Amino acid sequence: VKGSKDAPKAVMDASQKMELFDDELWVEPYKIGVHTASPIKMAAVDENTETPFSELTAAVKPVVEMDKFPVVIGGERPITLGTLNACQDKYPDLSILMLGAHADLYTEAEGNPFDRSATGFTLYTNLKQPVIAQVGVRSVSWQEVAWMEDEQPNINIFWARTQAKWDLTEIINSLSDNVLLSIDMSVLDPSIMPATNSPEPGGIGWYQLLNLLKVLCVKKNVVAADITGLTP
Repeated sequence: VKGSKDAPKAVMDASQKMELFDDELWVEPYKIGVHTASPIKMAAVDENTETPFSELTAAVKPVVEMDKFPVVIGGERPITLGTLNACQDKYPDLSILMLGAHADLYTEAEGNPFDRSATGFTLYTNLKQPVIAQVGVRSVSWQEVAWMEDEQPNINIFWARTQAKWDLTEIINSLSDNVLLSIDMSVLDPSIMPATNSPEPGGIGWYQLLNLLKVLCVKKNVVAADITGLTP
């Protein structure tokens, strides 16, 4: 996608302008060890692609096998499938925490099962033991609702409109022990994150997001993460 293809470089450029000291941890986290890998060029995918995002899977899998923590910076949300495929051999019980404004549960879009709007559906159907929690959703279609009502999938949606009543422990407890974290920038309210491909009003705030991630990391084993949906 035209806008989000520039996101990884923009994130890396911005990271050079941040202070290295973290006022919560009271350390400079880079001293723990951070490695920035070279950009991964991936072939386009469509309904005829047998192994979508295989280049990403090949790059991430050795990192996972070494018990390191990969953070994938996209790009568009469908690349999460590449990260998922890199993790499932080591963690067959893997579940996914998806943060974003859109349910993305279309079965396909114009014949393409790897379209952004089908990401949630594709991830769910590729999980060995399907469990997904979606947080911050505030945009969904009747087709997606009809599929959920028909299939009754093991997908727990925590709607943005109820965020004042969220129990973070309840959200985290809906997941398995090993979790893949997928953050689409649209989960944040556009008043603080307008640079997304499909901004939606009513998103969550920065510290609300951090609190959710803290509870997640205390209660679960987060094996990998990706950050997508930025359009600088």
